[in-house]
Amino acid sequence: MWADVRKGARSAALGAALAIKVKRYINKSAYGILNGMTRQNAAPDMIAGFTEPIRYPNGETVPTVAHKNEFGDGRLIPARPFFRPAIHNDQNEWRSEAVTAAKNSIGGIDAFYDVMNAIGEAVVASVVEHIQKVETPPLSPTTIIKRREKRAEGQYVYSDTKPLMESLRMVASVRHKVIQK
Repeated sequence: MWADVRKGARSAALGAALAIKVKRYINKSAYGILNGMTRQNAAPDMIAGFTEPIRYPNGETVPTVAHKNEFGDGRLIPARPFFRPAIHNDQNEWRSEAVTAAKNSIGGIDAFYDVMNAIGEAVVASVVEHIQKVETPPLSPTTIIKRREKRAEGQYVYSDTKPLMESLRMVASVRHKVIQK
């Protein structure tokens, strides 16, 4: 499981997405129900995470920044995992939600997309929650000073001291989308 996330995360360093294919994290019976709803053998999948190349004012993409924060950059930025803990802690909840939503659905491709979007929203909420929970390692004194200087210059700074919460751009960039095979 972690290898898949790390592989996707490595591509984020090149400006691609730090994301997961959610089908892998819902059990086979749930996906079987969902697949049956579409009356086809190749039901779409869904990805969630940092799927869009949204940019910070300095030109760096949000997926790249998310990757650096998740794994560290090996130099100045320490690892502050949020993505892998979200998967690890919440995937059983996503599975339950998938089964319940699929069983309560009337079927058909539109219902399938509704169910997948509901699961996607749950995944997005999990990732955002885990970003907001990150407290360690604390920011360096230099980073805190830089944030305070930005605020003094009139730039928006959500928190001077909370890791991953300077501008909230990363939090606001977590997305999901249903994709065709």
